[in-house]
Amino acid sequence: VVVMPAADVGDHGKTMLAAPADRLNMCRLLFASEPRYAVSEFEARRNEWTPTITTVERLLKQEYRNDQLTLIIGADKLPGLEHWIRAKDLFRLCDILVCPRSGVDLAMYTEQLQAHGARIRIMDVPEAPGASQEIQQSLGRYEHPQELTKDVTAYIAEHWLYLDPNILNVEHLMTQKRWKHTLGVRQQ
Repeated sequence: VVVMPAADVGDHGKTMLAAPADRLNMCRLLFASEPRYAVSEFEARRNEWTPTITTVERLLKQEYRNDQLTLIIGADKLPGLEHWIRAKDLFRLCDILVCPRSGVDLAMYTEQLQAHGARIRIMDVPEAPGASQEIQQSLGRYEHPQELTKDVTAYIAEHWLYLDPNILNVEHLMTQKRWKHTLGVRQQ
């Protein structure tokens, strides 16, 4: 399995909440003990957003010439998947494996996408609450999402990722000693 964090710009041009280097490091920490997983820098090292079809074509041309690729996505990506750049080419070149997410009508979207030529399979796992946006919101409330390892959570705390930006506005109101104490308490 190749894990590929995206470049600095995400869906529809929205800026990501963590820099590409941070997302790469978190993926490396998350999958460090899993020999079946490789973390690729291809998309994260680019200076611009990369359409999924571009990545799939590159993988098929350079690294996996004789392989059948499977794109793994969360069910929250199914709405609108048929409108991705060159979606029909994507459907032709790879299978799609979907991780169930709460609130997504899998049967309806699967049927719609299959009508457009997509080969979709649904993972036989319980619905995951772990869409990245939900995890980020949980972290912003100082909760520990169970989907993350302690190493990843520690990295997020150490690098102040996914925080409510308002917390950073209070530093100038504190003495340096108080601010350091506040940072230390947050990391505990």
